[in-house]
Amino acid sequence: IVEPFEYMTIASSKKNRIGKKNESLSEVYSKFSVSRERYADVRNEQGSLQLVIAQKIFMPDEQSKPVRVAGLLLLLVDIDAMISQYTLKYREPSTFETLLVNSNGFAISKLKYKEVDPLSYKIEALPAQLSAKGNEGIIATTDYRGEPVLAAFRHIRLSTSLGMGMVLKRDQAEV
Repeated sequence: IVEPFEYMTIASSKKNRIGKKNESLSEVYSKFSVSRERYADVRNEQGSLQLVIAQKIFMPDEQSKPVRVAGLLLLLVDIDAMISQYTLKYREPSTFETLLVNSNGFAISKLKYKEVDPLSYKIEALPAQLSAKGNEGIIATTDYRGEPVLAAFRHIRLSTSLGMGMVLKRDQAEV
């Protein structure tokens, strides 16, 4: 996870903590143990896709076993805002594009060159299909527009049941 993100308590048995900004996530991980089990899902929030990740947080307790659940770490990520972080340094007229696809190859993130609703357009281009199925690499091929591109791709495993493909590409003519 890339810092800095803002962390805020949205629910707590200690009412004075609700709405307060918290320490960084790395500090949370150092104070508590976090479950290896992770729930992850992608949901449509008013036309924008949001990545939801949840993990149990355990309170260290030497007197009782098993360790008690102290809370839930809930991470809500605006997918388009996350992707824009990758593309900030590549301002127009660059052909650079970052895109995410689900395990079936459907576009999760907004596409630079095609106006489609999230999860409504299947990208048949090789880098998207390979990353969706769990592969990674770099390839010279064509993209969803049929344009020759140089693309780096990899699969991102978020939980045992959810993964997605990530493709970073640029037109070969520009490269």
